[in-house]
Amino acid sequence: MELDLHEIRLLYSEAAKDDLKGQRLYKLLEKDQTKLSPTFTAYWGAALAMQAKNTLNVFSKLYYIQKANEHFAKAVKLEPENVEIRFLRFSIQLNTPAFLGYSQHIDLDKTQIMKHLESDSVDLEMRLAIADFLLKSGKCTAKETDYLKLFISAKL
Repeated sequence: MELDLHEIRLLYSEAAKDDLKGQRLYKLLEKDQTKLSPTFTAYWGAALAMQAKNTLNVFSKLYYIQKANEHFAKAVKLEPENVEIRFLRFSIQLNTPAFLGYSQHIDLDKTQIMKHLESDSVDLEMRLAIADFLLKSGKCTAKETDYLKLFISAKL
């Protein structure tokens, strides 16, 4: 079965509020990771990280987070300028407790997203969603916030 990027994006956006959507995302991507594109590899990393959130065993949590970060690293290495991949890692690491030591790419990913947001390597709808998430993240400077607001208003 061919993966549908639109469906994967929708499940990812809904998974933060609905654990069943996170499980569905995990199941869809679990089938054959060896054939995943860099973008789907990053979504697989995100799905793994979500599994960590939903397990009680601390060792399982660490395992899922470690595996998630391995997949994010692989995806970023293959497509370092892809804003969707950077966004996925940014959003997961932003919500990972800092004491785990897996939040080290937040500033780098934000910088790369800002740098490549105008690129049309990812469709406009996704870039607008990314810009909106960055605005709400609390991680942007005043200058970055102004840029993101301008980007969103110019594209709507």
